Amino acid sequence: MDVPEETESSRTLSYYLEPLFDFHSDNETIELSTTEIDFLSHQNQALLLSSPPIPPQSLLHIRINEPIQSTHVLSRSVRKYFHFRHHLFSRWDWGIQYDEEGLFSITPECLALHTAIRCSCGVAIDAFAGIGGNTIQLARTCRRVISIELNPQRLRMLQHNSKIYKVDHKIDCICGDSTKLLPSMKADVVVLAPPWGGVDYAKKEEFHLSDLPEGLDGAFLFRLARKVTRNVVFVLPRTINRREVAQLADPGEMVEFVEGYVDNHLKMVIVYFGELAQQGSEENTTLLMS
Repeated sequence: MDVPEETESSRTLSYYLEPLFDFHSDNETIELSTTEIDFLSHQNQALLLSSPPIPPQSLLHIRINEPIQSTHVLSRSVRKYFHFRHHLFSRWDWGIQYDEEGLFSITPECLALHTAIRCSCGVAIDAFAGIGGNTIQLARTCRRVISIELNPQRLRMLQHNSKIYKVDHKIDCICGDSTKLLPSMKADVVVLAPPWGGVDYAKKEEFHLSDLPEGLDGAFLFRLARKVTRNVVFVLPRTINRREVAQLADPGEMVEFVEGYVDNHLKMVIVYFGELAQQGSEENTTLLMS
């Protein structure tokens, strides 16, 4: 399937209208399309009321289904991620909102759910929430999720997407810099899924914690998270230097690496610290995703 440059969706507008003559209908609400209200002049359309006056006698309640045309233009390097959209969100066709960075940086849903099940707790922090991949799944297993995202537009997308999964009531959204917010926060679990530096990260034969985008350092992020809780999840590129990551832990501490596959291709490595690491597990655990 080709990546669509234009996608069509719709919204429903609700109005109350005073009829010009006696009108009776067995239904309390009349459904109309935008083409069916063309008979109204612009002046009369402006008289439509978005909420019923008091008292609302002799008014008709009409709902107008209005198509909305929106355009997503994806760069060639990102288009391949669109083909995996249903791996990213199983409810993609329900109206998931995204942008280019959100599309290529999100944790696939099955892997995010695996993490969420492991992280089941009272309060979890998603320190780099993006458009909601990890947040939504954490909200299914945790009593409360604090989602931090620096980009306000992306945070609004997260809020919209969480409503599709009906978990928005369990999520507290904060627009801000997690490196400044984490030191003053408390939680049972912190999930670190920082940006990896765009699609070009895959060109590196070996990825280091210092290779994160400017202003971020993996070791520094881990130390910040560890001040909140010992239970930390680190979502990293498949080529990450694992010895470097393991050295973040305290001496003798168990560290668990989980390999996340999509269609038999290794996509990422999820690292568990603290009580989240399964005692007695082997150094690498393979997780398959169809």
